[in-house]
Amino acid sequence: MPKLWPRARTIWEKGTNRCDFLSGAVDKYMWVDKGSSFLMGELTAAMLAAQLEGVNDITSRRLARWHQYHRSLEGLETKGWLRRPIVAKGCLHNAHLYHVLIWDQEAFAAVSIALNNAGVQAARHYPPLHLSPGGLQFGRASGECHVTESVARTLLRLPLWPGMPASDVDVVTGIIERTLAKRCDDMALPS
Repeated sequence: MPKLWPRARTIWEKGTNRCDFLSGAVDKYMWVDKGSSFLMGELTAAMLAAQLEGVNDITSRRLARWHQYHRSLEGLETKGWLRRPIVAKGCLHNAHLYHVLIWDQEAFAAVSIALNNAGVQAARHYPPLHLSPGGLQFGRASGECHVTESVARTLLRLPLWPGMPASDVDVVTGIIERTLAKRCDDMALPS
């Protein structure tokens, strides 16, 4: 929205009217609104530059581990023990994360504990934004968000990083399979 651009520039410029000063609209700049420092430090910029130079390789390695998870967990989804990510036809992704949904709370807890006991960091995803402190203070939800809240209780993020060895995916999926096999023979995904 063009009408928000002047305020956005002010916030970007640490709450000052520096842009107006640089364009000659005012003879000096001063603090006029809320703002912050959003500029990247040199060390962070150097790290980003190196990552951008290798973005294709990094993405390729992440995608390889993502697809390995996806293939390895297909049988568990077929049994109804978990739900894998869904990527719509014609869509691409960068393998930012790999998650599973484990609808049964006891099975979810058992998998989380088993992975943790094996030294595998698998975490719940962040809570729904409408229930977070910021969401409660600044946001609003139109009605109940039952699906969002249910998914938040059952979504488990599995480790995934560019340098992750294929054997680590095998360890993670093996723990998940063994744990769910003990608990979920008759469990099925909700319809």
